[in-house]
Amino acid sequence: MKLTPCGLQAPLFAAMTQGHCRILEESEGGLFLKDLDAGIYMLDVADPWVARCWLKRHHCPEMKVMVFQESCWRSLRWSPGWRMTDCALQVVWSRECCPDTEIELMPATLTDVQILLEESGLPEEELLRMMETGRLYAGYLRGRCIGYGGSGSRGSVEFLYVFANCRKHGWGSQLERALIARILAQGLIPYGHVSAGDRAALGLQRRAGMDFCPGYIAWMEPGEQCAGGLIVIFCLQMLNNGFIMARMQYRLIFGQSGQMLYRRFYLIHRILSRSESRRNHEKSKHQTNDTFRIVSCH
Repeated sequence: MKLTPCGLQAPLFAAMTQGHCRILEESEGGLFLKDLDAGIYMLDVADPWVARCWLKRHHCPEMKVMVFQESCWRSLRWSPGWRMTDCALQVVWSRECCPDTEIELMPATLTDVQILLEESGLPEEELLRMMETGRLYAGYLRGRCIGYGGSGSRGSVEFLYVFANCRKHGWGSQLERALIARILAQGLIPYGHVSAGDRAALGLQRRAGMDFCPGYIAWMEPGEQCAGGLIVIFCLQMLNNGFIMARMQYRLIFGQSGQMLYRRFYLIHRILSRSESRRNHEKSKHQTNDTFRIVSCH
């Protein structure tokens, strides 16, 4: 199977050329492998019937499968014994030139890890592993630390964190460009995954110069799709990104069959919004001049 390294198949190409992988199944138009270092499975085949056969043949209870073909995961999401855990857009750096940036990257230390744990709440084990392998960096602008970034062993942009008082200056995209330059210097192709409903992250990728791959990537795990779990996830998405973005994302994942669910959420959302507006209106009548409004910074 021919791969396109600077496209949707960037993780597949990186796993086959930069790491240890085991090819489980291969055909003229499909590939199924396991990344032995990361412990994840990658499935790239358009025919859902072939995908089900391959998954059944190599099934294990704790497997996590990255599915590249949209026609495939749209069919698998309703298959008995499988559930979708996430859906994301993939971005990739497809230019030959190295990005310009004012940010200077320095290897992170244990002090930086402690700061990140307090500021961002990222998993300690993951941060320590990236620090030990030299993939965790502190970004400096004119001698001032403005945030941190981490990369994967295959060239993925794992995370970016900019201090709250350093945001709204365009330094987040500059930090990512510095991380991209570092990944390119290692001979790897930079890529990353962004949630379809995360508008802030999508804008950051555009400003950093990343190219969006057509289609979506999905993550599948053995198990039954739980309706209660979907309701909780949908509510969280609605609170974080607004009802419209949450509805768009879950229509993408679960198709038009969830239309009644969306309408019910919309009615609940309208009722709660009106109740909140009435409470705020009543409070405003009794507010004094020393009332402050706290606005979160993203």
